[in-house]
Amino acid sequence: MSKYSLTTPFIVRYLENHIKKWVESGDTIYIEPLEASFDGLFVRSHWISLSFDRKWEFSSTLNLVSDKDMARKFEAYRKLKELECELGWRGFLRREPYFKTFSQLLKLGSMISQFKPNSKLVENLNTDSEIIRLIKDVRPDQVAVTLHSINESSMPLISTEEDYFRALVNYYNDPLRISWNVTSFRCLHAGLSHKRNVIGMFNILDKISSHIRQVSMEFLNS
Repeated sequence: MSKYSLTTPFIVRYLENHIKKWVESGDTIYIEPLEASFDGLFVRSHWISLSFDRKWEFSSTLNLVSDKDMARKFEAYRKLKELECELGWRGFLRREPYFKTFSQLLKLGSMISQFKPNSKLVENLNTDSEIIRLIKDVRPDQVAVTLHSINESSMPLISTEEDYFRALVNYYNDPLRISWNVTSFRCLHAGLSHKRNVIGMFNILDKISSHIRQVSMEFLNS
């Protein structure tokens, strides 16, 4: 029997076996997992324009180096930044998921000398058959694996794409912490697969975060 009532958000009820504690604030649910490769999970919904449907965002955080410990980790941050990646789909009738270098890194490479995307994390994710199986089953619309890369104080100053990339470069030169985000989106329609898809989204983020932690520690300990 569930320990939660029907008035509890369905996200929490479906993930009850994975939750240590949770908090709801406005349209966002924060979950501290009982046992997972990430530290926290934010779940929020976004209305789709010209539609009565909503897309759900699942965003996990993995904190590896705090601001007070960053003095000797600047170079590690820069190397880890080169690992960012995202989900892509190829094929027509039978679409197959795969991970690829995060598209923003191409422009970032043109702005930062000696910046070169690294495919190590991409290769690890693409050869993990369990992650690929989960993605085929749940079929998220998007998955992005990125580092925290913008100083919060810069956010009000960003109004154009150039402003955004300038903020990325500024943070790259003077990073404040090393914290990964895995962000995924999916519509969650009521039905037999409703609960399965919520749990599947959690598991996808958990398994990706496991790879992130493993690869990151190689750079942090070198």
